[in-house]
Amino acid sequence: MKDVKTELPPVLWIGENSTQARNDVKQRIGQAPVVLFGKAVEMLPLLGIDNPEAIKTEPIEKVEGLWDKRGFQSYRNHPIFDRLHGGFYSTLLDVLTPPYGEVSLYQGEKAKILAVEKRYIDYLRNRAVIWEYPVEKVLCIGGFIYPERQKHYPYETLVDQFRANVETYMLRRSNEEYPVWPSISGGFSEVSPVFGGMTLERIREMPAPSPLRMTLAKNQTGYYTNTSGSRILVNARDDGSIQEVWAHPYRIIKKIDIEIDGKPLPSLLKKTILEPAYVQFETENASVVVFAGIDKPLLGIQLDVQDTETHEITLRYETDLRISWPMDDDYSGKRHYSKEPDSGSVCFWTADHRCSVCIKTDRPAQIDGIAEGNLWQGTLKYTMQKSFCVVLCAAIEGEEFPKNISFDGEIHRSKEYYQDYLEQTIKIQTDLPDLNRHIAQAMIATLKFRAETPPLGTGILAGFANSRPGWNRSRPGYAWYFGRDSEWISLAFLSWGDAETVRENLELLIRYQELTGKIYHELSTSGVVHYDAADSTPLFLLTAIQYLKHTGNIEWYKRYKNNIIQAVKYCASTDTDGDGCIENTIAGHGWIEGGGLYLSHASLYLNVIWHAALKEWIALLPSLDENPGFLEDLSLYYQKVDRMLPKFFNHEKMRYGLGIDKQGNRIDYFAVLPSVGIYLRNLSGPIALAHTSDFSRNDCSTDWGVRMIGKSSGVYNPGGYHEGSVWPLFTGMAALSEFATGTTLSGFTHVCASLNDSDYYAKGYIHEVLHGEVYKSAGVCPHQGWSESMAVLPLTEGVIGFFPNALKESLTLSPQIPANLSQLSVTGMKCGGANVTMDYERKQVVGAMVEVRQRYRIRSDKPLNLDFSPYIPKQSGPIAVSVRLRHTERDNESLIPETVYRYKSCDDLPVSDRGNHSVKISLPTDRLMGEMVVEITYETPFELKAVIPVFIEHEPSRLPRILGWEKRNGRWAIEIEAPGNREVTLEGFVGEKCHVKGATYREGRFYCRAEGAENEYHPHTIEIEG
Repeated sequence: MKDVKTELPPVLWIGENSTQARNDVKQRIGQAPVVLFGKAVEMLPLLGIDNPEAIKTEPIEKVEGLWDKRGFQSYRNHPIFDRLHGGFYSTLLDVLTPPYGEVSLYQGEKAKILAVEKRYIDYLRNRAVIWEYPVEKVLCIGGFIYPERQKHYPYETLVDQFRANVETYMLRRSNEEYPVWPSISGGFSEVSPVFGGMTLERIREMPAPSPLRMTLAKNQTGYYTNTSGSRILVNARDDGSIQEVWAHPYRIIKKIDIEIDGKPLPSLLKKTILEPAYVQFETENASVVVFAGIDKPLLGIQLDVQDTETHEITLRYETDLRISWPMDDDYSGKRHYSKEPDSGSVCFWTADHRCSVCIKTDRPAQIDGIAEGNLWQGTLKYTMQKSFCVVLCAAIEGEEFPKNISFDGEIHRSKEYYQDYLEQTIKIQTDLPDLNRHIAQAMIATLKFRAETPPLGTGILAGFANSRPGWNRSRPGYAWYFGRDSEWISLAFLSWGDAETVRENLELLIRYQELTGKIYHELSTSGVVHYDAADSTPLFLLTAIQYLKHTGNIEWYKRYKNNIIQAVKYCASTDTDGDGCIENTIAGHGWIEGGGLYLSHASLYLNVIWHAALKEWIALLPSLDENPGFLEDLSLYYQKVDRMLPKFFNHEKMRYGLGIDKQGNRIDYFAVLPSVGIYLRNLSGPIALAHTSDFSRNDCSTDWGVRMIGKSSGVYNPGGYHEGSVWPLFTGMAALSEFATGTTLSGFTHVCASLNDSDYYAKGYIHEVLHGEVYKSAGVCPHQGWSESMAVLPLTEGVIGFFPNALKESLTLSPQIPANLSQLSVTGMKCGGANVTMDYERKQVVGAMVEVRQRYRIRSDKPLNLDFSPYIPKQSGPIAVSVRLRHTERDNESLIPETVYRYKSCDDLPVSDRGNHSVKISLPTDRLMGEMVVEITYETPFELKAVIPVFIEHEPSRLPRILGWEKRNGRWAIEIEAPGNREVTLEGFVGEKCHVKGATYREGRFYCRAEGAENEYHPHTIEIEG
């Protein structure tokens, strides 16, 4: 006979406080599980389970803002949040009709608190909404769960999973204890020494200087810098002060001040050396080296003096062991510390032992300190001769401290890591040394955002800065994982050959993919995930297909195919009105069209990404998957959005607007965002040319980049985060679109504008946001990942024109190389398993006309189908192109007869893309099995160089803008904009038989002056006849 005692009873869900409901619950208390939700929790005192004061019921009131989302946040991934990543939203008040009902909060002491109220990117620790009485087998949900499933739109899938989790949890057989919210506690308490000991070995010989070394005199310092590794971020200033130190996800140090013989290091500073692997501060007779472990959570500091005297060194520091946002100040509870003066060590750890920190020197020390709440302020004093070193080492999530740390080994390993990275990825070398340095600096600066956080995983962070008071008090810039940021950054990583970092990041996005298929917007290093972005999911699809095109990794697709399908279905599900456009309104912000521009029900930016992702997947899916169903779905979605893109177009202005509102009306703000569609090749033709011409104008451009929206827009605010400031991200997007339309000179100018920012303010790094009127910071982060990556992507995909497709063993090279560059060498271009190099040289002779000879040499170590389509100035003619192929196969070489193409002018080129500045020469696709040499000769009456920006801090723009040129009445009319009544200079070449009007030309320079007010830009025309 079946033993009925072994049968688990079902879970009783009660949502009302009626007599019958109370009787049903009373019969099951302690015997079978019960879930009380809504009004039912008010029966607890009546049943004697808790006292009346333990429950506080209040009406739910909507909070003004973009969204009012409510839900639940656990302390640490309680089982009722299985597959929900520790918390989720269940209610979107914006789509509900008031009144919104009530919520009951637990304020007693008897129950265990399983979850507190979650709100938009935050939680409220003092609002307990899910609690449990284990003995009584009663779990209570105080609000935000309704009997009507439709009230949970758009979170129905998450609520269904939550209900199932609750059932499973309440029917569990084990008595295992799970994390619950503890009572609030804090402060520091001293305990007996527990440190097991550690030996330090100092740096014996500093690494040789790298090509990226920057040496700053004292008067150049005073700005942000850092040293970092995948496990640690050390924020500092280049004047000698060390600020926050984060061993993800904990702030292990709030600041460190170093004193030598009673004098602060910044007051003694003579110069600062910045290297990728370390920062070095030098005084008259001392050197202080600060470095981060490249893959360990440690910070090393070594001080060496040149004399033989005894010196007193003081380290003044603060620590709070604060976990990153959105966790509250008391999340980690009480802290402990121990001091061991004889070994020169002081250790701190959280009560849950998730974070431990040791400060250890190589000699005995005087250790003092005082605690004020959750902040410890300490000093360590040492005496030294010649050299001393100190390490700050963290152990996260149960790690153990190392027994031995070799400073010499760690700093050399860091140096070699960065050196090897530059050797293993793309290498771009030109005859402009500063450009070469800026490119490598931007790649290394981007690499610093690759971070590993136990136990989350490895992915790409967004930006670095120090925390600030208030809401930003535990937010080191944007040093946590972002969906959209990491996806834009990934496109650049792929272009320079780092597919492994992209794979890691894609898999982190997948690991935290919402059940709906949506990709997260933010994953804090403390483990809280938010899905508040509309663009993260279509960008994920775009990044995934680009990863496959660059690598040919079909096995990766097979492994994550279902995640990709879920992402596609999620995007399609946001089209609530069936017009074919995916929507911002419910999916979340596109953010980069946020702030005062967050008006769209469906934005152009969002839908050109969706359109491009679908087009890419449709083109390549037959080589990846034999399932016709998925392809049919993609084709249907593509056809619908393709029909809708024209709705964003304003025929009167001949421009694309910002988006479409809820009433289906176009929003006619003309911002930089159409550049994304132009770059992705789904907005093209004359309208694309008009947009990119706009980006060249002073209305949109500054010397340091492109504004989000033009000065003439009517909403321009030069300091507004979204309404007129300059983001290097947008500058990169604009540059990509300019190269896509042959607006070569402006594209190169904008690339250089972003890259050159790294020589000012935070040296070696590129700002998140700059002011729209004067050159200064206007954002949060002086070191921003997508700013640096989007300064390089327009070089790889624009100047070099590198587009691989490893799935089809094909490669497109479509270089647009301005006359600024006479030499260009590119190595390390990767197309699947093939390595490709390209060498370029240019020579010109100025006679009656400017005679130019370009020579390209392209090599691949594996066979590829090569589409080589270089650009030349659109005023060129006559033109001759010769192509020579050398095939290498199994050590046998064969020469293919030379092919020569001749054209009278650019108008005679077959099926060429005619741009604002340049024209593409479309050559037949060839099988590259070794080497191709292409020589192009052309004549031109003139050729301009791109303007290379230089800035003056806190000053407005002053450089000319090159818009374009057209032939009128037998003359070439070059249109520029320049400040009024001020002489400006352009560089270029003019044939000796040509006559220049509107400028004075001598020795490779045009000198001209635009008429008008000095503080404004004005149009000016230079005419060239001949």
